[in-house]
Amino acid sequence: MMKYSKEVTLLHPIAQKYPSCVKDLNLIIRKDLKLSADLFTEVETIDLDDVQEKRAIELRKDKDSSVDTCFVISNDTKRVILVELKLGIINPNTHFGNSKKRKEFLKKFTDSITLLGEEPPIHNKYYAVFSPDVLQEAKRRLYQIGKEFGQDYIALSIDELKQTFFLEDKLS
Repeated sequence: MMKYSKEVTLLHPIAQKYPSCVKDLNLIIRKDLKLSADLFTEVETIDLDDVQEKRAIELRKDKDSSVDTCFVISNDTKRVILVELKLGIINPNTHFGNSKKRKEFLKKFTDSITLLGEEPPIHNKYYAVFSPDVLQEAKRRLYQIGKEFGQDYIALSIDELKQTFFLEDKLS
């Protein structure tokens, strides 16, 4: 079972160094999809776009790319989950249709991995969240990209993200 750990997320070295970049997941989602309703309760994650902006200012260089957010799961082991929000995508074929766009997408993950370091380790599956109306096509596209680049990219909806990492198990 992989479940979100707020405590361990807040202890991540990046969260400690950039505490203003730890944000309610609802706020990060609102940047990508203009929603007013809260979808998550008490879920704080690291806004990696914000971290990259702050680092660029500190280092006086251009901002590296990054996925939108990350958080730590903790059960038997701790792993960092990387999540890219693609909720505004209307056509995944167009968005991932050419080599340049695919490489830009993949670079977000590699730059995020470099930024976050090795402790705790990054989970070996990378997640992208899409709206339900394009989800099936996005799943096909990310599966193809994963085969091409030898990595697991998982397309899911907000509800699937919630069920996978944020819902407590119900006792029967």
